[in-house]
Amino acid sequence: MVRIIGIILIIISFAIMSVFIIIPAIVPSLDAVPPIRDAFQTMFCAQNEKINASYYTFSRPGETSRSVTFACVNSEGQERDISGQPILIGIVGYLILFLIGLVMTIVGGRRSRAPVTVSSGFTSTGDIQGYSSNHQGSATSLTDRLQELKSAHDAGLITQDEYEIKRKELINEI
Repeated sequence: MVRIIGIILIIISFAIMSVFIIIPAIVPSLDAVPPIRDAFQTMFCAQNEKINASYYTFSRPGETSRSVTFACVNSEGQERDISGQPILIGIVGYLILFLIGLVMTIVGGRRSRAPVTVSSGFTSTGDIQGYSSNHQGSATSLTDRLQELKSAHDAGLITQDEYEIKRKELINEI
């Protein structure tokens, strides 16, 4: 569940960045996207002000760039520059939600892994997947048993502590 919430937060972070930074920069006019225009006006302008977006295109040989500035214009025609506010909200909103979502996704992914228990291969008498304690005298069987134990550890089937305990038990059987 934590992982799913994390993924949702990451998706929302991209939506915030799109609404506050990407879409206003690429649309031909803020009037082309009324929901964003209305949201910007509500968020950034006073009640007696209207939002105004001015688009500038700069051309150089082989390169064209475009910028947009936002201003709130009152009834007397006075402009108040608000260009930095949507960018700030877009960046901060994106970063905070993205990082929280990323952490939740990682933590949720780790928690969702079921612990692996090895019951048939290792018993309290020191048996290792078919090698019982009656092989105590044979160096080859001890080597095989230690290698098999190491393989189980390397595959993540047993923890480091379990590996050390079983290894000591096998060596003490000699």
